[in-house]
Amino acid sequence: MTDRETPAVRQARTATRRVRTVRSIRTLQKHRGSRSHGEHAMRTLVVSTVATLLLAGGSAAFAAPHQTTGQIRQFTAGKTLVLQDGSAFQLAKTFRNPGLKVGEKVSVNWDMSGKNKIAESVTVVK
Repeated sequence: MTDRETPAVRQARTATRRVRTVRSIRTLQKHRGSRSHGEHAMRTLVVSTVATLLLAGGSAAFAAPHQTTGQIRQFTAGKTLVLQDGSAFQLAKTFRNPGLKVGEKVSVNWDMSGKNKIAESVTVVK
C-alpha cells in the first residue's frame, strides 16, 4: 500500500484479498481426498464390470422356466389351470390345448410375470 491510496482503494484491495483467500479454501476443500484420474478410471471400470456381471447373472436366474407336475383340479380353456396342490397358472396367449381334462396328470412349464405364474406349455404325463 502506498500513502496516497484512498480509503475506497484500500477497501477494494482488502476485499480482493478476502475473495482470493475464500477461493483458495474452497478449492482445497473441493479437492481434498480426491483421486487421480487413473484411480478414478479404474474404479469406474471395476464398478461397471461388477454391475454388468450381476445383471447378466441375475437375468439368467429370472429367465429360467420352472416345471411343476400334478393332477388337474380345474381347467378353463384359454384362461386358467389349477392343479390339485392349489398351484394356479394363467395360460399364455400362445397356449395350445393338447386336450386337457380334469383329473389328468400333467407337467406344466411356467414362468413368473409379476405375481402371476404363466403356463408356457402343458403336457400330459402318462
